[in-house]
Amino acid sequence: MDRISDLHDALLHNILLRLRSAPAAARTSVLSRRWRHVWVHLPELVLHGRHAPAPKTSFLNSVDAALAAHSAPAVLNLEIDVPFPCCCLCRANRIAPWLRFASQRLQGKIFLGLPRCIHMPSQPGVCPEELELPPCDGATGMELSLPESFILRFGLAGSFAALTDLTIHSASMEARDLEALVSSQCPRLTTLVLFNVALVTVSGVFIRLRSPSLERLWFYVNNEKSHHLEVAAPELRLLSAPVVDARISAPKLCHVIWFSDDAYDPQRYQFIDAGRHLRQLDIRRWSRNTLASLKRRFDSVEILGLSWSSLEVRL
Repeated sequence: MDRISDLHDALLHNILLRLRSAPAAARTSVLSRRWRHVWVHLPELVLHGRHAPAPKTSFLNSVDAALAAHSAPAVLNLEIDVPFPCCCLCRANRIAPWLRFASQRLQGKIFLGLPRCIHMPSQPGVCPEELELPPCDGATGMELSLPESFILRFGLAGSFAALTDLTIHSASMEARDLEALVSSQCPRLTTLVLFNVALVTVSGVFIRLRSPSLERLWFYVNNEKSHHLEVAAPELRLLSAPVVDARISAPKLCHVIWFSDDAYDPQRYQFIDAGRHLRQLDIRRWSRNTLASLKRRFDSVEILGLSWSSLEVRL
């Protein structure tokens, strides 16, 4: 008796989702004809290449095939993690269809991880590649880890209406694109993490981020011209922005992560409309001068965290 074929689709989906791998889910079709096309209706697609077989093109081809075969009307979670051996094949025109798929079907979170090449192309005249992320109204969370040679662009004709969490690792962006994204295209954005992001063609003095919904901001960029930040966020509660000059307007600010060897300079790093009390202050590169200078700005701190030490003081 074939008991597998009697199982309801909802139960089969629940079983296959626990595999956390779209290729593994597809291989279950050998168990029964009934399972042959069940995986294409899963609400999640997880494509990790950590153990991708040779040749290196096989993983990229498997991603193309999985996205083409998938027929569920909505994808709640899309994860694509490309292994390092494929780094030389990860061109923008190869990745763009994956992002178009997400813009059309995603109703949840996306993670896209591309390997960073150790040796960048050295041919004369080679320009950075532009990779456009089309507007995606259904995306609630995005984490993009890209090579620095990619200039990430966001389609300006649409919006990311449901997006609440955005993390970008190791990519390049136009500063004005970032401003437009935060200020007008993501009306529900609550968390923004920029790590090792290069902001290019900064024409003004300050990078201006204005958001009525932003609550948490990690701003780690590696372009000297972008070390001038202006933030206007009435809901901002957590800030970590190791920049030279800043104007922070955040009346609800309660958690500051200070990541700098330099003492706090109130003339260059201005907390506008921020209170004198913090719930938590973390100093990641601790020195007595840094602590003393911050104490002059904030009268009281409930939790003080000092790195390079296990000390945590509750005041």
